[in-house]
Amino acid sequence: MNMKSLSFVLILIFSINSKSEEINLWKGFNYDMSPSEVLDEIAKTEHQGYKKTLIGFKPTINRKIQKNGDYAVTVKGYCSIYANEKIAVLGNNSFIQWCFDKPFSRKEIDNSAKLKFIEVKFHNNFDSIRSKITSAYEQIYSSSWFDSLEVEDHLLGNCEDHYGVAFVDRNEHVFIAHEYRSKFINGSVRTEDWIMFVKKDEMIDSLLNKCMLKIKSVQNSGDL
Repeated sequence: MNMKSLSFVLILIFSINSKSEEINLWKGFNYDMSPSEVLDEIAKTEHQGYKKTLIGFKPTINRKIQKNGDYAVTVKGYCSIYANEKIAVLGNNSFIQWCFDKPFSRKEIDNSAKLKFIEVKFHNNFDSIRSKITSAYEQIYSSSWFDSLEVEDHLLGNCEDHYGVAFVDRNEHVFIAHEYRSKFINGSVRTEDWIMFVKKDEMIDSLLNKCMLKIKSVQNSGDL
């Protein structure tokens, strides 16, 4: 085999491996996509319009760079691209945001930023969003992950399941997390349904790290 043929084979193998390592979060959106790649995918995403299927929609990019991030339960990201009431998800009007490992703005799009997770909030839904995802995928309980911590059993009481959050296995690498979030509007509390498409190992690591911090805080408080 000559050098030219060898180079072609190596490039082909690298290309196949790169494709096989892609982790799909949701629809055509993969973990680690750059902002430009996310915008390109949004432009060709199929969605259902009035009586017909539409291709693409126009999202919003933050005008200013975020100082504080957002959280998918305990995984932090900067949700610099979002779309409100552009497409329906599970038959409901939705607010969708694409969240990255670093912030950017409309005037300063940083393509070194990488997609970490996607969040969807449902507007005025009358269906049980949680029932829909737990009937479609196997539900996983976060308490099962805490057994891997090398601490005495009684300390695992600090590692409680997150109240109001349900996790399901979407695929080998991705969880869908459903969370009820409370919001104060005109003096009353409104509960909102959110789902998150997030990489499994990042979610598990963040939950374990939070638990260990809580254990250390209890042990080092000097109050007991």
